[in-house]
Amino acid sequence: ASLGTVEDTTERSLNLVLNFRKHVALDFTTADMTHSAKEAFTERFITPPVLALANKVEQIVADEMRKAFYFFSGAAGTAPTTFKEMADVEGFMNDLGIPMGQRSMVWNNTDFSSFASNSNLQNSFNKKINTDINRRMFVGELANMDHFRSPVLATQQAGTGDANATPASGFVASGDVKTLVVSGTAITLQNLANNSTFKEGDVIKIAGVRSVNPLTLQSTGKDMMFTITADATSASGTEAILAITPSIVSSSTSPYRNIDNTT
Repeated sequence: ASLGTVEDTTERSLNLVLNFRKHVALDFTTADMTHSAKEAFTERFITPPVLALANKVEQIVADEMRKAFYFFSGAAGTAPTTFKEMADVEGFMNDLGIPMGQRSMVWNNTDFSSFASNSNLQNSFNKKINTDINRRMFVGELANMDHFRSPVLATQQAGTGDANATPASGFVASGDVKTLVVSGTAITLQNLANNSTFKEGDVIKIAGVRSVNPLTLQSTGKDMMFTITADATSASGTEAILAITPSIVSSSTSPYRNIDNTT
């Protein structure tokens, strides 16, 4: 028999803050409650506010996720139109160790209509399922993802970045990192044009800094991406401090390492 090595167990905790509360006021009388048919009362007084609350929650989630997601695939401002673009997203998630089960993609109505009208994909979204409220926006499965439509998705209005250089495809130039990025949730950019702007929700890359597969802790060979969490402007000089998420972890011994170098 061989001796086993006991590995340390590391757990992280996150404070749950209930900072969004939405309400829908109801106005009905005791006479309204005397409807002989329970379905009539439910249809008239219960279902409408439930749907209104669901829409408000969906809008909050969509807006918060737009500002929180820090990985990006495709061309900014251009809706996907081919299966390859879906496959690229799936491969991207596989490289990042994202679990394969329960993946979802949410479309706005216009982009989904363009995508689904592709002659090679028209037979991919014709499934018949029940119309329960939580499945009503379901439109099918493709590239190992359940696809949904939502009328509340907003488009990220990106900052101007810096016009002094030629960036990677799909990005605008944004200056140079001033110092080595080792850890933390902020980076300083230099060599920016005056009044270069960065908006909350913008996704940025640092040239030469690769993402790490959290399962193997090996480099994916692809640029790590970060989302800006607060607006910033190089107002009176050529530097700007950007608050970002996720927190940068470069230690080779950390189980939460997410970049392969600090150059």
